[in-house]
Amino acid sequence: MNIFIFLIGAVLSQVCFTMFFNSLDQWNIHVFKSLQNFVKKYKTKWMFNFSVYVIVVLATLMITSVFRLDDLGFGITLGFFMSVKHAAYQTENKDDKNKKKK
Repeated sequence: MNIFIFLIGAVLSQVCFTMFFNSLDQWNIHVFKSLQNFVKKYKTKWMFNFSVYVIVVLATLMITSVFRLDDLGFGITLGFFMSVKHAAYQTENKDDKNKKKK
């Protein structure tokens, strides 16, 4: 496994998908609203957070082995799942931020 190509793919895809999901959140589409409500209950539990990381890595490994992706594909897939995890853990929306500022 070429770790350099993997890291470039993971970082770039996570940045791109995070920007995309944040723009969806700004448009008030609420794509991840049900997932955010579910995660809100478990946000402070370290075991849940650790299990999410394990599930993300296992899902990435399964997808890359089924579709026979190379190192770049593995990095892109991992970056996508990590940005979905980030979007799920991002429970504050614009209304909450505006209330905190006032």
